Amino acid sequence: MQTEYFSEDGQKLPSAENAHHRREATFRDSVRATVREFYPGGQVRFITQYLHLKKKIRHGTSTSWYENGKIHTKEDFIAGKREGELLVYYPEGAVRRRDQFQAGKRTAGECFGPDGKAVEYFEYEQMPQYPGGQDALLRQIARSVRYPKEALRARVQGKVFVAFVVDQDGQATNIRVAKSLSPATDEEAVRVISQLSRFRPGQQDGKPVSVSYTVPISFAIR
Repeated sequence: MQTEYFSEDGQKLPSAENAHHRREATFRDSVRATVREFYPGGQVRFITQYLHLKKKIRHGTSTSWYENGKIHTKEDFIAGKREGELLVYYPEGAVRRRDQFQAGKRTAGECFGPDGKAVEYFEYEQMPQYPGGQDALLRQIARSVRYPKEALRARVQGKVFVAFVVDQDGQATNIRVAKSLSPATDEEAVRVISQLSRFRPGQQDGKPVSVSYTVPISFAIR
């Protein structure tokens, strides 16, 4: 079994010292695993089945619970794609959402208020949106890049892939280089991302959530 520890904001810690919560992975072979995450008080937060843990390919039933012990969500995956019914519940136990999926695509869905009455439908997951959309994000990055002098002299060309988290306030945080090109271009790429305007935060079931994001930043000598 593999145990990992995390801070309150989800950062992985080297040990249990000062940890907010923990996550345990029980492996069935070298890649397949069942992952359990626990609330600070020790209650189970979620149980998820993985076909390939490192690649984050979910397969089987995933269930989550509120801290009060009542079920929060239940959904099924086949090779990383949602399949069948997605159920979401209110903390008191009433059904909040019932969606149907086939090969990862939603085929039907309905949402309910706490009183059980149908309400206007909204998508379960929404990605962060940059002001003006993805094209505006890429244009802003292209306008902001300043080619480092040492990279120009060395005729360094290519792409830096920058990973970051769009937090619940829409800010780009935890910025890091996922695929390096050179020290100078890497530093410039991180600077460009750190100065982006605020995103509209991603949402899950109508609530803002932190979402991981990766963008390529090109360096080309013209």
